[in-house]
Amino acid sequence: MQERATRNRPINALLGLFREALVALVPVFEAARIPWRDEEAYDQWDDISRVLYDKFVAEPIAWGLDTLDDLHLAPYDMRIDDYSRLSFIQVVSEDLPTGSVAAFWRFATEVQPLDTAEALLLDDHQRRPPALSGSLYGFAHFACSTSRPVHTCLWRR
Repeated sequence: MQERATRNRPINALLGLFREALVALVPVFEAARIPWRDEEAYDQWDDISRVLYDKFVAEPIAWGLDTLDDLHLAPYDMRIDDYSRLSFIQVVSEDLPTGSVAAFWRFATEVQPLDTAEALLLDDHQRRPPALSGSLYGFAHFACSTSRPVHTCLWRR
């Protein structure tokens, strides 16, 4: 089952606010010398980003659907081997391979802080990452911009 909007805000808007909150924290983390970039980030960044994700994205979605306790939304920036028992934010794009579903995973940095949404490619039927040669997971990258927004919807378990 797919749901598009929650608590009077589309999921895209919730993700946008969450991203803005993370970007606003970048100078604070740099001043505190806490790594935040993709390969450098440690527990402090991970813990804070997951709390913000829960408060800006997961909880508003659950409240909007009146399912605060049983939504089981996939967590932010955690690699999950099996999405079949989880709800997740699906990234919708014509650029995806046929038969793939892209589950939002995290924001990453290509040029500007957190300017790219990363999604994990899942098998359309089993909701598991397909086996790829030379890589444990397949990812899709989507630039975050107002001219080409990332489109999302919610997949409920």
